[in-house]
Amino acid sequence: MTGRRFDSLQASFGSRVVHLRDVFGRVSERFALWLLLGIAALGANRAIAADLTASSSFPWVNFDVTTSGTGPEWRIRATTGFLDIYNIERSQFPVCISALAPSDAIHISHIPTGIQGQTGDVAVGIGGAADSDRNFQVRSTSAVASMRLKSSTSAWDLISIGNEFGIRDETTPFFFPFAIEKGSPTDSLRIEVDGDISIGEGANAASHYPLHVFRDNDTALRIAQFTQRKTNGTVVVGFENNATASTANNAGFDFALQSSTQQRVAGRFICSFINTNDATRTGAFKFFVANNGGLLETMRLTGGRVSIGTSNATHLLRVGNATCNGSVWANASSRELKQDITPLTTAAAREAVMSLAPVTYAYKAEPGEQHVGFIAEDVPALVAMPDGKTLSSMDIVAALTKVVQEQERELETSREKQATLEARLQALEAQLSAR
Repeated sequence: MTGRRFDSLQASFGSRVVHLRDVFGRVSERFALWLLLGIAALGANRAIAADLTASSSFPWVNFDVTTSGTGPEWRIRATTGFLDIYNIERSQFPVCISALAPSDAIHISHIPTGIQGQTGDVAVGIGGAADSDRNFQVRSTSAVASMRLKSSTSAWDLISIGNEFGIRDETTPFFFPFAIEKGSPTDSLRIEVDGDISIGEGANAASHYPLHVFRDNDTALRIAQFTQRKTNGTVVVGFENNATASTANNAGFDFALQSSTQQRVAGRFICSFINTNDATRTGAFKFFVANNGGLLETMRLTGGRVSIGTSNATHLLRVGNATCNGSVWANASSRELKQDITPLTTAAAREAVMSLAPVTYAYKAEPGEQHVGFIAEDVPALVAMPDGKTLSSMDIVAALTKVVQEQERELETSREKQATLEARLQALEAQLSAR
C-alpha cells in the first residue's frame, strides 16, 4: 500500500500527538503508512492510541495488490463534503459518503442466533440498525420511508407512507398502481409454484383453481365489483377458450354452494358456438341449474332466438313446444305430445260453459286498463288449472267448441224437421187447390 506524500502524518496517544515525519524525517511513506495502520490497530485500546489522522488538502490512501503488477487498484479518498472509495482501474466511485449523512446511516450487524431459524445472518440497516429479525431494513424518522429502483429508462419507488406500503412510478408521485394497507390479513395475495393465484384471507389456490378469490369475514353482498369511469365507456370482463375451433368449446362460469356433504355447482352459465365459420358464426348462451342431483339446461339464447325448457331454437321464442314469432303465440298441440285422449261429452262441455261467469276487470299493476275474461278461482273444474290461479284459453275454447258443435247439430236437426214440415204443408196446399 502506498500513496502521495502527506503534508502531515500523525498519531495521537491520548492527549499527546506524535508527528511521524518529525520522528522519522524522510522515512518512506510506505513504511510510515504501515506503521500508522499498526498504530490504528492498537488504537482499539484507547489507553494506547486514540486516533489516526492523515492530514492533507486532498488526502487519500491507495491499496495495491502487488501480484497484479499494475499499480494501485483502489483508493480511499476524502474530498470536500465526501468520503469515497475509488476504483482506479475503472475510474469509478462504487461508494460515496456525504459529510451530511446522519449517524448510523449504514449499520452492518448480524441476526442473533435462533431468531426465526437464522444463525448469525447478516443484518444491514439504512438509517439505523436493522431489527433483530431482519436481514435488510430502511428506517426513516418521518412518516415516509422509500427506496427507488432506477434504470436508464424508468424508476419505481418502494414506499412506506402512513398506514400503507405501495409501488409508484416516479412520473406519477401521487398514484400507486399497487398498494397494501397496514393490517392486511395473511395470504391476501398468494402466487403458488404452479402459477395459481389466490386472493383473500386463508385462500389456498393450489387446492382450488388457477384464480381463487376467497373471503370468510365479509358482511357485504358483493365480493367483487368492476367499475368503469370513462364517459360512454363499457365494462367488459373477458372469458376466453383458445382451444382449436369446435362447437364443443365453452367459456363461462359456475355458481357453487355448499350442499349437505360438499361444495356443489348450483348454476352454470356457458357460451359456445353452434357454427364456427368466421363469416357466419353463431353463438349460444346456455343457462344450467341444479335439478334432482344434476345440472339441467333451462334456457338457451341462440343468435336472436330464446329457448326455455328445450335446446331447439326454431322460433323467436320457444317454451317447451309452444312457440311465438313475436306476433302470434302458438300452443303445442301435437298428438305426439298427448296421451289419454277421449272425446269431450256435450253434457260436460255445456255444464262448464254454463258455469262460466264472464267479467270485466283491471289488473292491479295496470289499474287504468280494462279487460274482459274470467276469474281463475271461479271457473268450473273442467277448465281450471291445477294451481287455481291461471287459465288456459285453449281449455275454454274446447268447451265452447263442443257446445257450439252440439248446438249446430241441434239446429241442423231443427232445420231438417222444418224443411219436412214445409214440404208436407206445400203438398196439402196443392191438394186443396186441386178440388
